[in-house]
Amino acid sequence: APPIWFFVHSRARPRVAPMRVPSAAKNIRNAAARLLSAEPPPSVASSVVDPFALPPVDVAYDVESAERALALRGFAPSAAPGAPRFIGFDVETKPNFTKNVANVNAPALVQLANERGCVLVHLASMRGETPPTLRALCEDAGSIFVGNGVWSDMRDVDGAFGTKSRGYVDVGVIAQTFGHSRHGLKAMSARYGYDAEKPKSVQTSNWEKSPLEAKQIDYGAKDAALGLWVLKQLYAEYAGGEVSLEDWAMAFGNASQPKEAFRSARANAKTTPECVMKAFERFDQKNRELVKEAWLVRQMKKAQRVVKQMAEGALHPVSATHALMDILHAPKSKRKVVEWVGSGSKGGGLFEIELKLGSSVRARGEGRTVKAAKFEAARGAFAALKDGDAADATIWIKRELEHAWSQ
Repeated sequence: APPIWFFVHSRARPRVAPMRVPSAAKNIRNAAARLLSAEPPPSVASSVVDPFALPPVDVAYDVESAERALALRGFAPSAAPGAPRFIGFDVETKPNFTKNVANVNAPALVQLANERGCVLVHLASMRGETPPTLRALCEDAGSIFVGNGVWSDMRDVDGAFGTKSRGYVDVGVIAQTFGHSRHGLKAMSARYGYDAEKPKSVQTSNWEKSPLEAKQIDYGAKDAALGLWVLKQLYAEYAGGEVSLEDWAMAFGNASQPKEAFRSARANAKTTPECVMKAFERFDQKNRELVKEAWLVRQMKKAQRVVKQMAEGALHPVSATHALMDILHAPKSKRKVVEWVGSGSKGGGLFEIELKLGSSVRARGEGRTVKAAKFEAARGAFAALKDGDAADATIWIKRELEHAWSQ
């Protein structure tokens, strides 16, 4: 729209009728909801060719039995370098129910899963000792732990037992990258046709007691095994056979957030599979749109409040102008949508100043002081906003916010 010029000649204050300021935040929220509605369908269970089945489970309460179980189920690291081995990984810790007090309990149980079995290592029974094979597994570059929130679990084990864990793949990060807002193991398992029961009473039970109850063993084993199973289902759905599981999964490796994985993929663009790079680019675009919509909602509410207070006479025109200067200013942008332009002496003891109020409203004011000239210019700009083609304040605010963001 062409600029609207409003030149104030008189010092008399014209009556400004209240402007209509309907809420537009709901419309913007709906736009954000439409972006989220692009999430993949809730279930693809009919296409799963490998239904979940819990492999044999061993529970070890001492170092010797842990060593035997880990060897029996093939968890010992290989001395020869080769393709990464994916191992389902999870940790359980005795909860701390004291309010506002951090849980400082050491991990009580480490759960490991592969195709041959699950081994539950009850560290709480080992009095500070760590099975050598478990320690070697943590520090083996070729052994990649798989789970949801797995980096946090690895950090807890390292902090309590002095291990130096290496590689991991977070299936929650992969799920988020492909558009799943509900990316926990329970939600993703349900997507692929398995109802993973995760009772709160078991989750918050005493994991340090020995021996563990049957329901605790079942819960712990499934948590580890499901991480590995969900990884394979995600690969089957999204890789399309274009690349190996190892290359596809490691494109998300050692990242606890999708943004972190995207940065790593861009840094290694030559080796990142094309299907993964495209997924990252879609995720990044969608995330940018959601950030924009959230910013529009926040700024819309602020701007509506300022314009309404100005229309009701509850806010000084210059104060309203300065408020809009902050509101109609996109993050990380140095360009201003609202600004004072060209103040100077006009002669005859008068000062003249122009106010740029957004992309479509201009007003000039004059007075015996710069302050008085700003007042006249601001009053004129808001009057022009009411009377010009931007009479609907909400439409004007939304347009100016979009313009500010584009800067």
